[in-house]
Amino acid sequence: MKSKNSDPDEDLRISAVISEGLIQAVKRIDVKPRYIMVKGGITSSDIATRALGIKKARVIGQIRPGIPVWRTGGLHSYIIFPGNVGEEDEMKDIIIELGREN
Repeated sequence: MKSKNSDPDEDLRISAVISEGLIQAVKRIDVKPRYIMVKGGITSSDIATRALGIKKARVIGQIRPGIPVWRTGGLHSYIIFPGNVGEEDEMKDIIIELGREN
């Protein structure tokens, strides 16, 4: 949450540093995961294009309303959890569900 004294330029700089850190971390994953779930619209776009190099994907459905799942050549599933969608524990609940599928 932003404070009343928040500096928009500083917030943007911090967001860019965090995004770049996430991109570099994902690029270093050396195993093929069953899925990657990303929270946030800009974050999911950056991870998909800049970290994973996704150029084309097929939307295979929704894991929950408003939460699309992509099938890509390099991953089994890419789950895009928009920033404004879902309840507080929904990501955790989805991860638990996906773990039970093993």
